[in-house]
Amino acid sequence: MIEGYNGVGKTASIRLLELCTGVQPFLDQNAVWSSLRANLGSARIRAEDLAGATSIEWRFDSRTWAATPEAVDDNFFDCILIDGMRARLTDVQSLLEVHRIAGDVTLKETLARQIESYVNKLERLWARFLEKDGTAQVAIDLLGSVESVTRRASESVLRSAISEKEEADKRVQEASEKLASISNRLTLLEDATGLRKRLALLQETAPRLDQELAAVEQELELAEDNRDELSGSLREAEVRAAASEDAERQLKNAIRTADRNQGHLTAARDRLAEALAAAGLESYPKNLGEAIHGRQVLLDQLMRRRADLDATPLLQRLLADLVARLAQAVEAGLGDQIALTDEDTGLSTSVHQLTVQLQRQMELLPTAGDVDSTATRSLDNEIARETNRIQVIENLPTLLRDVERRERLLEQAAKRVADLTERQTPESDNIRRIRQELEGLDGRILELSTRRAILRGQKDDILEGQDPQELADRLSHLLREADTSLDRLELDQQASAQAGRVANEALTAARTAAQECTNRLAAARTDLNRAVTLLNEADEYAFLRASSIPLPRPLDDEETQTAHLAELTRKSSAASNHLQNIPLRLREMIASLRNIAGAVRGLKVSDGEYTAQLTRWLEERFTGWFNQPTVASALFRDAESINVDLTQQAILWRTAAGEQSIRPFDAFSSGEQAFAYTRAQLEALGSPSAGNRLIALDEFAAFVAHDRRDDLRRLLLERSERYPTEKTVLILPVTQDYGSSGGTSVDSLSEEHSRRAAALDTEDAYFAEEFRG
Repeated sequence: MIEGYNGVGKTASIRLLELCTGVQPFLDQNAVWSSLRANLGSARIRAEDLAGATSIEWRFDSRTWAATPEAVDDNFFDCILIDGMRARLTDVQSLLEVHRIAGDVTLKETLARQIESYVNKLERLWARFLEKDGTAQVAIDLLGSVESVTRRASESVLRSAISEKEEADKRVQEASEKLASISNRLTLLEDATGLRKRLALLQETAPRLDQELAAVEQELELAEDNRDELSGSLREAEVRAAASEDAERQLKNAIRTADRNQGHLTAARDRLAEALAAAGLESYPKNLGEAIHGRQVLLDQLMRRRADLDATPLLQRLLADLVARLAQAVEAGLGDQIALTDEDTGLSTSVHQLTVQLQRQMELLPTAGDVDSTATRSLDNEIARETNRIQVIENLPTLLRDVERRERLLEQAAKRVADLTERQTPESDNIRRIRQELEGLDGRILELSTRRAILRGQKDDILEGQDPQELADRLSHLLREADTSLDRLELDQQASAQAGRVANEALTAARTAAQECTNRLAAARTDLNRAVTLLNEADEYAFLRASSIPLPRPLDDEETQTAHLAELTRKSSAASNHLQNIPLRLREMIASLRNIAGAVRGLKVSDGEYTAQLTRWLEERFTGWFNQPTVASALFRDAESINVDLTQQAILWRTAAGEQSIRPFDAFSSGEQAFAYTRAQLEALGSPSAGNRLIALDEFAAFVAHDRRDDLRRLLLERSERYPTEKTVLILPVTQDYGSSGGTSVDSLSEEHSRRAAALDTEDAYFAEEFRG
């Protein structure tokens, strides 16, 4: 018990202790706060003999405090020491709590202050929620991290990517089939156009070729007949020139040999002429090596052009295979892995980047529809023709050697005939003349044979081994297959070629779109794999694995994984939103509680969002206080049901006889009733929330003025037994003149009163002692 004169700072000391434990007792008391702030100055407060600590010390300078009362935090103090070590206000609050219960207040004020105590608790909770490193913010950040992981692999994104991929593949298939159909018809139209051109060329050139060929053959036939005639005349002249019968026989044998060799020579020359025609030569080349080299250069050029056409589908297949395999790696979550590293620059290319680069290269290559089938076949024909010509040219020396050998044999046979007829006879001049004519005629026959072979080759190139009727039948068949006619052939071919280009562009676009869909699907699956891996392996999500929340597992199918992620997204989002809304709701609850406290005090206030709910909750709490047997028996005798109504600012009860009674708050004012209020307030404190609790019963003159001291002592002893670490201080004004009653022998308390009077006469002007009732 502390008893002292008014104004010595008893109440202020308790309020400072409240301030030191984080409670702001001066809210709505600006004038008192300003006076305290200006006059207290530098101060040190020390608490000792605590459970859980030896001492707590606060050092502060009130002149540094804000001009108006604010929520208490660490900035109010220069330092806080617990057992000599620096500490924070939250550390103090775990060791000590201070409550002041005023005995000089009305029932209204008692209830209003209790409501304000709830406000203080909510404000501390609100402040903790706003701490950057506080548990709430850490939880919000962690939930945000979970949500960022789960949303990257949402079920809707994956399903959309799969659906888009299937639709894109379908469009590629449709575009490919359309291009194939157009290409097939275009091939028929091109073949028909080629045949028509060949037939037109045949109609144009055949008469000339046939006429020239007939003229050559006729001239050749005449030349050969003339030669046969000259050969016969020569043989007869040579026989006539024979000297004897034996010489005549020998001469006939020599002539037969010469005739046979002449036939062989003619056949050899024909073969050489045909070979020259097949090689595209008018005559035997002067430099065979240059002729072969020229043809080989042309063939090489043709082969390179053909190789380019051949390489396109091969390269397409190679790139497609590589892209498919890399896409599988991306789907398996390897998209970020390094695939290539440039040794010169040090730049690295990931699996995903390499996949994209190869896809772009594929787009630059012409598709199968880009290759002109007519040009391809024409190129193949040219290659075959040039290859055959080179082979023929390479074989020319063999044919020439055969001709030369036949010429030598014929020359030998002719010399033999000449030797047998070399004596001078009337036939000698005739024989020489005939031989000269034969030599000239043989040269002309060779020229005509070569020309005939060339003309036949030109005609064969047009016919390609078929007769004109076969070509015409083939053309009719192609026109039917292509659903066209000769009149529409050129227009249909142009239209089909244009349609082919459009279809090819559409196929390229469809393939590009399909590849983009493949990339998006691969990215979605990569995100899904990453999310599953993080949730199952990352340390920061260990709290999820330790909970009962189902998580996606690496071996689960995609549907199960995304379902778990969707549920986890929903739960984490809901929890995060709930936590983020708590400070706002706390502020709204604080405002509503303040409004209710103001209404209890008789002020005009507006309702808050939670006024109705909190009013019902407070009525239930306060009703519980007044239904305690001690309070009920003191204030409401024979009451069976007691209820607090904050709206009416009254207490309602029903007697045992069933009568309904109501008493406004203002009707309760006696000391006996004040004791009941205090009992209710003490009970409202509940169990201690800190290791130590100090309760100050302030302004309790009413208990002293009435015979309630023993009741109060029993109440405090009862609480002390229930809460061993709770201490109660009874603060009273000076209740009597101790000086006048001290020093007498009549009064049994004379010595005690003298001691109290002496203490009151000191500078402190108060005394403190154990309350004995």
